[in-house]
Amino acid sequence: MIFGTLGRYIGLRFGKTILAVFAGFFALIYLVDFVELLRRSGDIEEPTRPSSRFCRCCARRR
Repeated sequence: MIFGTLGRYIGLRFGKTILAVFAGFFALIYLVDFVELLRRSGDIEEPTRPSSRFCRCCARRR
């Protein structure tokens, strides 16, 4: 009886810890990838202009 309760408690703690570690790794990977994307987009010398179709579409909505 006690082993079942204790085992469930330890299992839940272990599961939560594993999920927290994976979430931390995924957040770290996402952050590094996002910073790399910002660095690469900062290397572009001239920003791209939106297409004329997009500008006409936005102008009609006003």
